[in-house]
Amino acid sequence: MINPNLLKRLTYAKYIFEQGKNFLNNKSPLFNSMSVLFFHDAAELFLSVIADKVSFKKPYNFMDYWKEAENKGKPLPNYNDLNTLNKIRVDFKHYGITPSYDECMECKNALVSLFTEASKDILGLDFSTITVSDLIEDINIKEHIKAAEKFKDEEDYYQSICESAIAFNYAEKVAGDTWHSFFIGKSYWDIKKIVPPVSFSGYISTNHTLQNNFRNIEKSFKEVQSVSEELIRNINALLLGVDIFEFKRFNFLTPRTYTDGKGVVRIGRGILSIYHNKVNFNHKNALFCIHFVIDTAMKIEQNPLDLVNINSPKLIKIKDEGAAFFQFIGNELKEAGHVSGGKEYRVLNIAYYRIPKPGVFYEILHQEEKVKISASDVEALE
Repeated sequence: MINPNLLKRLTYAKYIFEQGKNFLNNKSPLFNSMSVLFFHDAAELFLSVIADKVSFKKPYNFMDYWKEAENKGKPLPNYNDLNTLNKIRVDFKHYGITPSYDECMECKNALVSLFTEASKDILGLDFSTITVSDLIEDINIKEHIKAAEKFKDEEDYYQSICESAIAFNYAEKVAGDTWHSFFIGKSYWDIKKIVPPVSFSGYISTNHTLQNNFRNIEKSFKEVQSVSEELIRNINALLLGVDIFEFKRFNFLTPRTYTDGKGVVRIGRGILSIYHNKVNFNHKNALFCIHFVIDTAMKIEQNPLDLVNINSPKLIKIKDEGAAFFQFIGNELKEAGHVSGGKEYRVLNIAYYRIPKPGVFYEILHQEEKVKISASDVEALE
């Protein structure tokens, strides 16, 4: 049984390795070379876990890991292949010599073999069960991205991409997804109420000309709203350091989502590119969507709130009647105490949760502990 600290470091190693694979997908000489740097860092972190597990001192030279492990009776595989990876890294990093795409692919395959065999023989675990989604803190994002990984492994790429779309919706909420509240949508029937009735022949009807005009106004309003929302989403993505071209690709591949009355994110069934071209349902695109969500979620969780959502409050005041506060007990957010009314707190984070009730929650520091307060129980001060 491997201890949690070592397991977390293995997760980091796998994440770095996945980043290298993403660079390799580009196939340009520079990006090929960048992938080798990631592969080498992932290998070194993985081997440091081996060193701690087998109990030998981490060597200064990369290739000495094989010698140290051999001395402990735990031989490591793929010495020649990893020696080649090390030389390619040195050639690029110190001399600017770029490897070929095929050489980089061989390095990637060698690393897969090292991870698989050494994990099984020395660490006693299946490396494929380590998922980088464990690096995500938000339970809603993690739940659906794990589902996306599961469907991908089962080759159900359509469901995998849908789960990634749902996970990203929750990631937007964690970031402070206020762009949908910039405009208050009015349906035709709401707008119709302000049209004056016209009486004729003993009946009261609505002025049809005005109705048609309001239909046209509403159509134009929705078009402006759609463009504005898309622009704001792009700005938020850029502020997070998200590659805008990857963001566009993700939006093209994934169906639209919506949040129902219970706060559950669901897939919309509109006319979208993904439904017209089923060739998009493949392993490469499903994997891309998973990695995109994980990377974005990690950036959101690590970035200050006010960089992502300028409209979210930085300082809040508990309403006069006081408020319950919540904490995670296991994997569930549960009521853990009460805060007196009138107290002011600095907002540490913001998130959207379905349980115990759907809505936005603010994270505050109460009696030196991080707790969650429902946005409905506070007033924004700044």
